[in-house]
Amino acid sequence: MAAIPRVPGHKLDSNGNACVTLGTTMSGEDQDLDRQWGGPKSGYTQVTTATTQTIKSGAGVLYAIEVVTGGAGSSVTVYDNTAGSGTKLIDAAPTDVTRACYTPGPPGMAGEFETGLTIVTSGGTPAVINVWWI
Repeated sequence: MAAIPRVPGHKLDSNGNACVTLGTTMSGEDQDLDRQWGGPKSGYTQVTTATTQTIKSGAGVLYAIEVVTGGAGSSVTVYDNTAGSGTKLIDAAPTDVTRACYTPGPPGMAGEFETGLTIVTSGGTPAVINVWWI
């Protein structure tokens, strides 16, 4: 049997395979967040008009509603549905203050949806909002 070559800084098993331990970064690992990702980290959809819009059909995670530019007398309601009705994740949050951020739970917590993600924006001057989701 031939000798197994040594690679500086790497441990090899008896078959010459690199040893992987919990201290080893694995494929797909986010080193900054110390997380293993199995899919996309997040996406966002920007909404600039008063509308009812289905952002995603099917299950997913809502991270936040971010108000990029406030709109006078405007608000947003978020539903776990593919229509502007049903189970509310966020109910009539005002969107008149720029840089406001709404989450479906305590600050920093995401919320799951099962059926879909639909937002209804309404009121006076429409706000510009980003819907952060997976």
